[in-house]
Amino acid sequence: MIITIANHKGGVGKTTTAVNLAAELARRKNKVLLVDMDPQAGLSAALKIDAEVQSGGDTYALLTGGVAVPTALRKNLDIIPATLDLAAAEIEFPGRIAFERILKKSLERFAESYDYIVIDSPPSLSVLTANAIVAADLLIVPVQCEFPAVRALAAFMKIVEQARQVNAGLKMKILFTMYNKGTLHAAEAVNEVKKRFEVFNAVISRTIKFPYAATAGAPIFEYDKNCEQAGQYAAMAKEVENE
Repeated sequence: MIITIANHKGGVGKTTTAVNLAAELARRKNKVLLVDMDPQAGLSAALKIDAEVQSGGDTYALLTGGVAVPTALRKNLDIIPATLDLAAAEIEFPGRIAFERILKKSLERFAESYDYIVIDSPPSLSVLTANAIVAADLLIVPVQCEFPAVRALAAFMKIVEQARQVNAGLKMKILFTMYNKGTLHAAEAVNEVKKRFEVFNAVISRTIKFPYAATAGAPIFEYDKNCEQAGQYAAMAKEVENE
């Protein structure tokens, strides 16, 4: 299964979700490949992978027919990291036939080697985001539990509907992130989204431990296995396995 984590709004927990979902799926004995599709390389940085010094190549090489051998992170978990070179694809791709399907085609050779491929996308309505969505079987949209983030979904849905013209089987689910428990505003925002979209039962609450874990280059369950959020991502991963 190919899973894309996407939302054009920044700061909603895309990279945090990509890291922790992939790590949790790997911990549950699935073979998982992470793909960093953001030229800012936030996913690679969160796992302390510098593509500039990796011999296996990066996502730009993957997309342009170069060498892209996944780098092993942990047992059952590999990554194809990103560099700023990936930004060049935004200029190069629109001139190519079926440019929105380039990533999907590029990932075909990994399909039999992994149970899950998890793609982290840039915070924009871009060519790279479109490629990531078109490639997906399941699109996970992290949404901060605040009304400005909820309202931003309307613009994002336009690119999702365009992607479904070439990927009719695309399934989308909302993941609530940065939830402030006990606040009426957060509860109202959640209820508003539930009226319109399919959502995960698992909800990710806000914690300062996520940036600390990223600084340590570790998923949350490695940083603090007893924290509430480790259990929340474990519950989410179980839901993904049941898709």
